Amino acid sequence: MPFSEEIAKCRIQEERNREAEKGPVEREDMFHFLCTARDPDSGDFALTIEELIADTNMLIIAGSDTTSSTICALFFYITHHPRVYTKLVKGVRENF
Repeated sequence: MPFSEEIAKCRIQEERNREAEKGPVEREDMFHFLCTARDPDSGDFALTIEELIADTNMLIIAGSDTTSSTICALFFYITHHPRVYTKLVKGVRENF
């Protein structure tokens, strides 16, 4: 948690500085949109730094869970279908 909090704080600061300076967007990812979201009534940032840090932790957990599930399913199906496995091995060996 301390590591993700520190990374989030750095990224929030970078996004807020870029926003203030009207600089070009380097990474237009989910976190960029969370950092730069504005309240339509007040024009202030929609999320506080604490809320952004909480969202960071949630996104890390959600991203790692779906990624690991996808990789597990990929290997399961590849190893249970010999034709697909053989085709994949051939393609990898021919190209790498």
